[in-house]
Amino acid sequence: MSEAKADQNKQVVLIADDSSTVRKFVSFSLSSQNMEVITAVDGMDALEKVSQIPKLDLVIVDLNMPNMDGFEFIENFRQDEKLLQCYPCLDNKLLPMCPDQTTK
Repeated sequence: MSEAKADQNKQVVLIADDSSTVRKFVSFSLSSQNMEVITAVDGMDALEKVSQIPKLDLVIVDLNMPNMDGFEFIENFRQDEKLLQCYPCLDNKLLPMCPDQTTK
């Protein structure tokens, strides 16, 4: 199944983080709870993927990313009316769980 074509019965979560460790950790955790997980390496990548996803329930986004940070992403994200029911969550509190990401 393509990552952009989510199973209609699963909750769909987008993780936008430039840390591959954080993306893998959160993806594994959510996938094990039967959620469809889509990942993006920065805010620009996330916006591109959002445009291809028909259903999105939650977005977990890092604050400090190259190209487009989490705040810019959320500002752009909120301009899409189809996403008004989706909740963004900032993931900077996940950093202590990832040994190679103590600072950004």
